[in-house]
Amino acid sequence: AGIRADRNSNNTDTDKLHIYPKAAASYRVPVGLGFVNELKLRVAYGEAGNQPVYGTKFSNLSGANISGIQTLRLSSTVAAPDIRPERQKEIEAGIDATFFNNRASLELTGYQKRITDLLVQQSLPPSTGFSQLNFNGGVMRTRGLEAAVMIVPVSARDLQWVSRTIFSLDRSKITDLPVAPFRPGGFGGLGSFLIREGESPTQFVGNDTALVDNDPRCLQTSTPTPNCLRGDRIRNLNIGESRPDFVMGFSNDVRYKALTFSSLWSWQQGGQVANLTNWLYDLSRNSIDYADACVAGCEPGETLGDQRLRLYPSRVTTIFLEDATFLKLREVGLTLDLPASVVESFWSGARYVRLSFSGRDLLRFTGYTGMDPEVANFGDEAVARNQDVAPYPPSRSFWFSINVGF
Repeated sequence: AGIRADRNSNNTDTDKLHIYPKAAASYRVPVGLGFVNELKLRVAYGEAGNQPVYGTKFSNLSGANISGIQTLRLSSTVAAPDIRPERQKEIEAGIDATFFNNRASLELTGYQKRITDLLVQQSLPPSTGFSQLNFNGGVMRTRGLEAAVMIVPVSARDLQWVSRTIFSLDRSKITDLPVAPFRPGGFGGLGSFLIREGESPTQFVGNDTALVDNDPRCLQTSTPTPNCLRGDRIRNLNIGESRPDFVMGFSNDVRYKALTFSSLWSWQQGGQVANLTNWLYDLSRNSIDYADACVAGCEPGETLGDQRLRLYPSRVTTIFLEDATFLKLREVGLTLDLPASVVESFWSGARYVRLSFSGRDLLRFTGYTGMDPEVANFGDEAVARNQDVAPYPPSRSFWFSINVGF
């Protein structure tokens, strides 16, 4: 168990201590029955805070010029009188088990994270002299599952093989939002994100076209349109999810005497990417299939590229939304430990010399038409990801190293 207390000058009350407790417990059961060797039950709880950034509490002064006179101008954002950290509360529980004389193990964890006092903005009437109010409000919940399996298929004096598999998934929802739905990022008709109560914060929203009269999707948006007709535009429709369905990793280490081979594969299933790069190619009329003949729903003499530009952005956002499923060979390596006699022959002060050769991001299997479906043009932003805007091409790298132990 532990406790942490923080205070910060970016909070309104700079003297107040914000308390964050944590605790964990486990119970180990040495089963020793059949193929199960040991079982451990565990549970943990913890709290943490996300401090307001500079500018949340303070209204900045910036330089301005009025008819040649240097002036100071107050920023258009003001803070509520009780700005404080966002608070995260997480509880997790799981089991660990070993089998077959420690030749196999299982780790299984489920968790729920609840973030309260989210820092959000509210629009103010112009008569107040400010346009935005920063305040604490709103709740987001995330639930997830993680699993890891380790197996030792071969364990002998000269040969050993260890295989590991990991699996994870998570689902988030805005459970309370004290302001109107808003978009934290995105590119309009190419698919943007929408923060709305009761829905996922990583959903893509965009436009589509009613396929029939009274298309039910016309009512499934933030701006419902009753009695819509075939061909009408549907606005702010949930068209996809940037979050993957699940992620898996597969690693193997095989050692034969002094030689070790290792590999790491990564599999992401689902999720979508807004491929703005393809849209830019279309605008320049140099996409790979721009001049191909249109095959369905076409205007006379229209090419595929012409059709996409006609439908985007007012009618069909999903044209440039693509599946982000991929399988990658993240890393592969080969390591050789030189015999002790060889090491001593040229350096008596060395205990070992290890030669290794490795490659990273060597293979990629995906249906995505861009450079890489694992794209984040906007860095580590939690929401505004999965948008491909002419990124720098991913690179393969090769490494050779010599490690010496003394």
